[in-house]
Amino acid sequence: MGIIQISLSVSVLILFIAVLRVLFIYKISRNTIMLLWKLVMLRLLIPFPIPSVSFNFNGWNKNFDIASMAAKGLANKQILNSNTVYQVGDVSNKFSESVTQYINPFLWIWIIGFGISFIIFFKAYRKSYSFLRESLPIIDDITVSEWMGEQKLKRKVSVMVSDKITTPITFGIWKPKIVLPKNMNYQNQQQLKYVLSHEMVHIKKLDSFWKIISILVSCMHWFNPFVWLMYTFVNCDMEMACDEKVISIYGESEKSDYALTILYLAEQKSAYTILYNGFGKKPIKERVRAIMRYRKKSIFGISLSLAIILVTVLFLMLFPGNGKSLNRNEEAIKTVLEQIFTCPNQEMIEVYNNMFSRIQTSPLEENINNEIDKKLYEIYQPYISSKWYESFVMYFYSYLYVYSTTDGYEIAVDHIDIKRSDTIPTNYSFMVYLNYSKEGGEKNHTKIEGSAQFLEEKGKISYLQLFDKNLKLELMSSRN
Repeated sequence: MGIIQISLSVSVLILFIAVLRVLFIYKISRNTIMLLWKLVMLRLLIPFPIPSVSFNFNGWNKNFDIASMAAKGLANKQILNSNTVYQVGDVSNKFSESVTQYINPFLWIWIIGFGISFIIFFKAYRKSYSFLRESLPIIDDITVSEWMGEQKLKRKVSVMVSDKITTPITFGIWKPKIVLPKNMNYQNQQQLKYVLSHEMVHIKKLDSFWKIISILVSCMHWFNPFVWLMYTFVNCDMEMACDEKVISIYGESEKSDYALTILYLAEQKSAYTILYNGFGKKPIKERVRAIMRYRKKSIFGISLSLAIILVTVLFLMLFPGNGKSLNRNEEAIKTVLEQIFTCPNQEMIEVYNNMFSRIQTSPLEENINNEIDKKLYEIYQPYISSKWYESFVMYFYSYLYVYSTTDGYEIAVDHIDIKRSDTIPTNYSFMVYLNYSKEGGEKNHTKIEGSAQFLEEKGKISYLQLFDKNLKLELMSSRN
């Protein structure tokens, strides 16, 4: 499944969570909402696109005459080995095949969009980091020292001060730092504890890490406005989840004092919180209202939260992936390959035997061609694009003949692995695993790689190529 399809599918879930924020704003914990956002971000992050290369075929001569080739003794002609395909003696004079790499132009558009988004965030990071590097440790504040002594920390946390910021900021993952503004009122010990507790909650929740993830997801899905909407919600809900935790630490009786602290700090302005966790100022009205209406969640709220989490997880696991169109395309590839790699194929043997017999007795090659064409059309037309059908028959005639009718060999498909391109939904690569034996001897195993494209309609192959370097040579040598 491509990144665009995944992005659009997950957009439904983003809207679902956004609606929940409104309908159950005071019923569901913001920690639950943040958990949902994290699940969505991970789902959006997992299918990171890898540039894919597919193959195209050009330059085939359409004046290809099957009966003439058979009359010239196709089975006894020398097979030439190349890095990709095999050409059959005089057949190489009839047509030429070239493989060209193809990269979807939409991939370049995605790369440009990703690059621009990433550069914007990176420049903001560099600018803010240069200021934060100048912060100094707080070593003589009694309130800070006492508060730090009360914390049970698994990581070393430093409390710094800076004259370059106006609101508290937390940054760093492995060695987190809390940076306080120099002009903050350090005499108000209770307010200082609220601030430190809020920032410590950010550290314990690894919010700096999740903020980076949200930025990376936004860069990857820069084309999706719903992802940018999610980015805004994540930043807001991250702060509100911390507010809930701080209130649970100090008790509901201190909600008003904590809300006043938020209002005081919201009056300050800071431009350096794109990649860092700050005390926050937007949307201040929603935060204060949530703080003042905070209550310990009821059984209904807890049950609702669990149900929503379950629905979200199930959606992420089971939401429509490649859909019926992918199944139809896979079925077309499998059917064609199983037909090609079945030996002995009684239908094809009968066609070729009849063809060779009529060549000896009739000069009417056109009638012979018509009979062969009719049979091949009956077998492959349901799975091959009408525009490419003639080229398919030309290109695969020698394959169909050799794989289907070699005396003394039994060939059967064990299984076929098919993978759809992440970046070009019309492109597929596959691996055919074959079992074959000679004259009832020991069973051998081999695998043949190939690629296919579906450019016109679903379930109709436009291009197909095999990369067989061993089996065909062995079969041809047995005919000599």
